[in-house]
Amino acid sequence: MANITLTVSGSPQELTQILQRIADLEFWENLEGEETRQNRQRTWSDENVSLVWLNLTRGCREILREIALREEGTPIGVITEKFQLTANQVGGRLSSLGHQINAMGFNEAPRPLEWWPDIGYKLLTAWRNAILSKEVNS
Repeated sequence: MANITLTVSGSPQELTQILQRIADLEFWENLEGEETRQNRQRTWSDENVSLVWLNLTRGCREILREIALREEGTPIGVITEKFQLTANQVGGRLSSLGHQINAMGFNEAPRPLEWWPDIGYKLLTAWRNAILSKEVNS
């Protein structure tokens, strides 16, 4: 069974309204909205890469730019040395990518970044090309 912890504060009237809304199943079914449903797709367009790119943290964008420079893959050691970060810190910065993909409803599109033990991080071609283009980097 799922376990949810929720903290709500406010006046008694506000709490009643909030709790009624939380209990409304129709509200939860419609929460994601039309824009999110439209973002569900199986491929990445330049426009959609740009949408996600604009919402990434600066640290994530910096690391993705470095990864994009190498079509064959980027070993973690190259990234940790260049940015003076631990592997865990690199993973933390890159987590912005997964968060934005999920938040923006691109869950069904292929993951743009893959980890291969023998070659390191590798970007999908559409992402690599978009990152290297002047449009995304400006």
